[in-house]
Amino acid sequence: MGLYGSSFELEKDNPKTIRFNNKSNKSVWMIGGVSLSDIPVLSNFKGKPNIRIEAGKDWIPAEFKQDIIAGSPLDFSWIADAPAGKYGFVIADSNGRLSFEHARDKHIRLFGANLCFSANFLSKEECKRLAVSLRRQGYNAVRLHHFDSDLLINPSDDSINFNPDKLDQFDYLIAALKEQGIYITFDLISNRKVRRGKKFPNDTLKTLVPFSQDAMDSWKEFARKLITHRNPYTNLTYAEEPAIFCVVLLNENSQCVNWNPGAGRKIFEKWKQDNNVPNVIADASDTHFRKFLTEIEVTALKEEIRFVKEELKLKSLISSLNYGNCPELTIPRELLDIVDNHGYFDHPAFPERKWQLPIAHTQANPIGTMAGIPSYLAPGRITNKPFMITEYNYCYPNIYRSCGGALAGAYSALQDYSGIFRFAWAHYWKFVVQPNTIRAFDIVNDPLALLSDRLTSAMFVRKDVKSSEVNFSVKIPVNFPQKGYSRNYSNNFRRLALIAGIGSHHSKTYEGKELSLADSDNPSAMFEPIVMKAWKKAIDDKYAVSSTNEIKLDGKAQTFTVSTPKTEVVCLKSGKLSAGILSVAQVDTPATVGIISLDGKNLSNSESILVLHLTNTVNTNSVMNHNWTLLIENGRTPALVRRGKATVYINIPRKFKITALAFNGAELGSVESTDNGKGFSFTANTACYPGGVMAYHLVNNN
Repeated sequence: MGLYGSSFELEKDNPKTIRFNNKSNKSVWMIGGVSLSDIPVLSNFKGKPNIRIEAGKDWIPAEFKQDIIAGSPLDFSWIADAPAGKYGFVIADSNGRLSFEHARDKHIRLFGANLCFSANFLSKEECKRLAVSLRRQGYNAVRLHHFDSDLLINPSDDSINFNPDKLDQFDYLIAALKEQGIYITFDLISNRKVRRGKKFPNDTLKTLVPFSQDAMDSWKEFARKLITHRNPYTNLTYAEEPAIFCVVLLNENSQCVNWNPGAGRKIFEKWKQDNNVPNVIADASDTHFRKFLTEIEVTALKEEIRFVKEELKLKSLISSLNYGNCPELTIPRELLDIVDNHGYFDHPAFPERKWQLPIAHTQANPIGTMAGIPSYLAPGRITNKPFMITEYNYCYPNIYRSCGGALAGAYSALQDYSGIFRFAWAHYWKFVVQPNTIRAFDIVNDPLALLSDRLTSAMFVRKDVKSSEVNFSVKIPVNFPQKGYSRNYSNNFRRLALIAGIGSHHSKTYEGKELSLADSDNPSAMFEPIVMKAWKKAIDDKYAVSSTNEIKLDGKAQTFTVSTPKTEVVCLKSGKLSAGILSVAQVDTPATVGIISLDGKNLSNSESILVLHLTNTVNTNSVMNHNWTLLIENGRTPALVRRGKATVYINIPRKFKITALAFNGAELGSVESTDNGKGFSFTANTACYPGGVMAYHLVNNN
């Protein structure tokens, strides 16, 4: 037990009653006291002093430049196949993969980041520079997000009139991305609000649409104006643009997560009468209420899809309902071309004011929680439909986030996902065009996250990690929701995602290995004895080995390894660990070490190898509490790199020249190695050259 103090901002003034809902069915909260205040309150408990982080014995200033040098070992532009749309529209095949309208034998996976708010509106030169930077980063896709309000002349009224200057910037950005082979997805609504009044009971438009014809009409008007707009730089409307691979109808609009009572209460009362259930309450624990929300979702979604496909003639793939893991979301999501979901590890919490300092973090290790995002979201995939995660991050300043790129890349490949997108590249245009501080979500100025994503590109986009050939799908009952079923998938079922491919289905026939929802947390019900044993070990011992035998996660030891012919990775807190060709020892701080073949050959035959040694980064003069669970001051530039060493062993019996790299791929100088008969070793040291080192290039001397 523990005693906690928190403060919550009320949405309305002068409250008459306050109700607390416990979202977990595995815990009980006993509230000792509640008080109201006109200012945020966070108790200052006496304890160890706060920490101000500065360059010194633990940290070295990073010499960070945003632009990767063309042709350098960090230039991953070979990932993209430019221009985007060269093979026609991206389509979904019957196996749940993405291919192309005019090249159906080609399968593509998409990896990228989000551009938010003013980061979508840049000068022409800035657009061209950004598109090149994203491609060199190893991305072949981008999600344009939170642009809808900024695109309007007056977002505070209900009219839909685009700002011509902003629209021109938006058009040019899409053209620049297309030229570099960057595929695009965007939402038709994310943060646009409407004026509360007679037409709209509240301003949250995206959750009003299922209940209000006025809200639906407003959504349609925006969609029509944007989708039928002709981009002067491509001479195509957005309905005709093959570089736009997917359009999300509404962002994070799932009613099972974001129920809008102001708009839905009257419709719910009528539904209760029509279905003869007068005593049902509007609570997620009530199965009748969940059934009502599901029916509302299906009705609205059918109309939205009809509108964009039949009236607007949109050819891009359609997604929506991209937030939540409620099993009943399987029912409306089966209507979509591609399923999307969002998830974060160590998402910031705000104990005083929303989106303001101080910011709280758990500092949990994602390996200790059995991978976090990839396993948590896996059950929500609809079997035999493409699946993507358009928002994910292992958030700053989590001290273990160096493993995020490896975890996301390995398990997304194992599950054979179609796309994953970091949230975010940047939220503000200035962060895009010049170095700035590291932020909770934005990675554009975080050298650690940027290098970590090289591992994702290799494992996921290049497909270095195999997809599971053993797959299971949970059958959602016909009349779901039903009594006796949880509002979410079990943690046991999520553990299965570390071993085999998993997903769910409802109305469609599934020809593969099917599990009942009731048995989805029970390894004893498994009919595959080898998988059953591995699944049980993942639950009981927190030790998971993938069915491909390439991925191993030890939650108790908090270690993670990936061993494939072209990429290997080890993640650990300290000490030593082996993957295959790669071994490390004398690791003195939490780190991720990875090796990537750059010439496409297997590591054993490669002439060019990238080695990454990722520790941690933080802003100069950041202030944390003693255990880093509260960020009090965000600090300033330059970023600091955590000093760390590791002895890296690579069992390839050939001689390599080892060169330390700057964060933009420039050569800093040579690093000595030692032959050991089976291969060679060298000391990776983040402070071996001024400015910090987290990457090395190995070139075969012969």
